[in-house]
Amino acid sequence: MRMWSIQSRGFSTSTVALGKTLVEKVRAQPPSRNDMSLKECTQLFWEWLTNSPTKMLKHYEEAILADVKLPEGVTMTKSKVAGLHQIKLTNQRAKISTPTLLVHGHGATGMFFHRDFPDLSANFKELYTVDHPDCGLSDLKKFKVRMPKAKVTLKKLDNDKREFTIEQDVEKNRESVVKVENFYLDAFEKWRQENRLDRLNIVAHSFGAYLSFKYCLKYPHRVNKLVLCSPAGVERSIFSLNNKQNHGIVSQDPSSPSYLRFAYLPWLITTFGFNLAKIFGPFAVQILTKYLSLRYSRGSDNDNQIKLLLRYTVHLWYQNNQSFRNLLVIINNQILSLDPILDNIKQLETGYAAFEELEGVEAKYKIIPQAGHNVFLDNSDVFDSEVIHFLSDETTINGENRI
Repeated sequence: MRMWSIQSRGFSTSTVALGKTLVEKVRAQPPSRNDMSLKECTQLFWEWLTNSPTKMLKHYEEAILADVKLPEGVTMTKSKVAGLHQIKLTNQRAKISTPTLLVHGHGATGMFFHRDFPDLSANFKELYTVDHPDCGLSDLKKFKVRMPKAKVTLKKLDNDKREFTIEQDVEKNRESVVKVENFYLDAFEKWRQENRLDRLNIVAHSFGAYLSFKYCLKYPHRVNKLVLCSPAGVERSIFSLNNKQNHGIVSQDPSSPSYLRFAYLPWLITTFGFNLAKIFGPFAVQILTKYLSLRYSRGSDNDNQIKLLLRYTVHLWYQNNQSFRNLLVIINNQILSLDPILDNIKQLETGYAAFEELEGVEAKYKIIPQAGHNVFLDNSDVFDSEVIHFLSDETTINGENRI
């Protein structure tokens, strides 16, 4: 298997002053050409109240995909395979024969890769996206899982450093993490089996990149090449279940087991998630769409498509699923993983932080210019070009593709 990571450079995803509330930060954003009026937001909120989420997600997905101009000879089909909503693009004229799967992050679906469909489908014989289980148009499946718990005590020292002590039940927390990971990984594997696919290329973003990395650990012979785009859960930290010590001096080095990020998600968000937005009705819709419109407007001048994506996202985020809770089992409110990628990199027969530790794996690291966290949306032309270049080499060693 070959592994490749893509990061972004060019602008921050949030340029706001300290001390402001989240709402104030969003309101302080410069206006976007696709901002929605309060009247439009009220209509959208009423649309959510009076229609099923599945109906509206289907409606807006169809409208967005109808606006995507595919190359000649490319066919698009939508279906449900092993409970996962699938979009498949087929192009018999394309040169890259290895089936390639696009895996989305949290708060998104496979359809979010729509800007990449034209260029990627011109180069891949079989291109797939799926919605995560319990998300979007995939089957909604709830299950009980214990939320991991940890108690952290910080003591300020004379030299402006901080000493930490962490108490957690490692075995119980690990059991929760593994349960949620397997919920996703086994769903992806069942999807692969029902599609009768042998080995895959995987291009994955954010939380999807974390899950895809873990898929490689569990099913190593099913992945040919792996592209991690703005991956979540990379950093080591004091919360890692793999740490040997439960106390020490806080480090600002994200490759250190003593790393601690002091920024965190407010408890209101971690407790209520997107349900909080439902309480405040059209005003919450306006805040959400203002936050998103500036980001979605980067890298595209197709305003009709952007406005459809805004409406789609509101219905997705208002969907009654367990995806946010599942995320918080694996990645805590400091946005740090309990079982980070850096702690597991050597399991890929391996030996920039992750890539300095790779041994025997062909790995590349790229930065996409003028792109924020959502690199595949912000600068799809450069992103697609880099992905195609990386995946176009289908040379084999002893009849098998290698890392």
